[in-house]
Amino acid sequence: VVLSKKKADMVIAKEVIEKHSQDNLPVQGKILKEVKGGFVVDVGGGMEAFLPGSQVALKKVTNADEYIGKKFDFKVAKYEPGKNNVILSRRIYLEEKLEKEREVFFQNIKEDDVIQGKVKNVLDYGAFVELGPVDGFIHLKDVSWGHIKNCHTILHEGDENEFKVLKVDFEQKKVTLGLKQLTEDPWEIFIREQNKEDVVHGEVMKFADFGAFVKVTEGVEGLL
Repeated sequence: VVLSKKKADMVIAKEVIEKHSQDNLPVQGKILKEVKGGFVVDVGGGMEAFLPGSQVALKKVTNADEYIGKKFDFKVAKYEPGKNNVILSRRIYLEEKLEKEREVFFQNIKEDDVIQGKVKNVLDYGAFVELGPVDGFIHLKDVSWGHIKNCHTILHEGDENEFKVLKVDFEQKKVTLGLKQLTEDPWEIFIREQNKEDVVHGEVMKFADFGAFVKVTEGVEGLL
């Protein structure tokens, strides 16, 4: 009796690929090398599959070397048993995984929650904050109680802060955040501690035809 372990492994590998393809389940493989248009992936049992370059990650791959020799989960994008042709997609796997994480995120989040986030992109009028599988947005008016001209004054890319959830749009999958809401409104503090006829120290901030605006404390200006 002449036996072949190699052929047996190949048969098992094909069965696994076919079942996972039909059931829309991920398969694990190791990226072996880069070829024209993509990569060669070892999916076990001596069976190799093709991974198109556009299907490696959610974003365009700039350094192929960081993927070679590593194991990942993939979805079977195309399988032709007769030709032993297997095309994989890691991008589809990541997109489906991200969508599930987003569903869980929106099932658990609610307004007035305090959530940890990482500043992703700062604009003059606001900033995008990474909240795991979802990006939140904070408007300029919700960054500080004081008057600031743009978000760069306080927020910087890469900063990790706690933010307050001001609004959750479950239909549009959007989250509006606030930073100043984590502290008490300075106006409320001012009217609690100051009275009419009190003498306060202030800084002239801006002149107008009818007078001047004076900052008496952070976030509170008076009209002179």
